[in-house]
Amino acid sequence: SQEQLAQELAEASAYVRSLLPAPMKGEISADWCFHPCSALGGDSLGYHWIDDRHLAIYLLDVCGHGVGSALPSSSAVDVLRSAALENTEFRDPAAVLTGLNAAFLMDRHDQKFFTIWYGVYDKHERTLTYAIGGHPPGVLVDPKSHAAGESSLLATDNLFVGLDPGTVFESARCEVPPGSRLFVFSDGVYELPLREGRMMALGELVSYLSTFGRRNGQPLEVALDHARSLCDTDALPDDYSLMRISF
Repeated sequence: SQEQLAQELAEASAYVRSLLPAPMKGEISADWCFHPCSALGGDSLGYHWIDDRHLAIYLLDVCGHGVGSALPSSSAVDVLRSAALENTEFRDPAAVLTGLNAAFLMDRHDQKFFTIWYGVYDKHERTLTYAIGGHPPGVLVDPKSHAAGESSLLATDNLFVGLDPGTVFESARCEVPPGSRLFVFSDGVYELPLREGRMMALGELVSYLSTFGRRNGQPLEVALDHARSLCDTDALPDDYSLMRISF
């Protein structure tokens, strides 16, 4: 029975991974590094063209780990990918979070809520509109900036998705200079137990990504190896999900 359970978990893990998008190349490129801390995790991510002008970008993190978190995570990403929220304008991030909040209230989903970063890039105007529900900020790095450590934090002050049916979500917008790189990630990328006996701070990750984002051709697995080298344990304590969009 243990072998059967292991096989079923492996099949479920393969299915969850199959939902992740293929790397994208062209005028805009996108790639990701996804490393759950167990056979199944609560993170998921994606990007797709809504139309020939607007690119949707999203990463979410359901509370907890394992099957109980992987199921709603996969379901929510499928809703985004298939635009399956009624009366929702998917080019409006605040409207998308409002629709997700109504569809995934924790009272009807085994007390599971999730955080999310959702953005829409307009390639004609070179703007990025985004809304965040309780999630870490995105990091926008301009490689042409004169300040080597300079980057922009893309965040909005919104609650988690699924907590309160009356939650009002707000969005923000920024310009995207040519050559910029956007990093979106789960909290497992920086909430790491360091060897010196403390937790990594968000600012330390932002500083690292600001430098990493100025290097051409570096695979995201380099950042994962860097995180592992800082930890006082071989296994990461949480799901590690890091996505990079290069404009």
